[in-house]
Amino acid sequence: ARKMLEKGIKLTAVDGEKTILGKEVLEHWIGDKNASEKEINSRLAKLNAAIETVKSANERWDQESQRRYLKVFRKENGGYEGCLVAVSGDGKARTYFIRSVTGINNARKGLSYKEFK
Repeated sequence: ARKMLEKGIKLTAVDGEKTILGKEVLEHWIGDKNASEKEINSRLAKLNAAIETVKSANERWDQESQRRYLKVFRKENGGYEGCLVAVSGDGKARTYFIRSVTGINNARKGLSYKEFK
């Protein structure tokens, strides 16, 4: 996952927009000075979820400076978790993994909204 992000992963989002998961994502995941190696590896292990979120999001929320793709996943042990990929105007992304339904609902902010089925 680390090598893929260093090279950059070019994707076409569910809505046809071009998106790049690249060094910015990796720096975002590693850059947190409080993140342990275990946390970083956990984030790297979720790269496929971030890719799937961009390619087949459940929802897209727009803001003036970015678009946000949100996908909800069912946890193996029950409950839900979400992945939010925020993409800036130049197509570069950052990702966030949301551990609860409350967190998922709090991530739903923007100026306009589109649901994908």
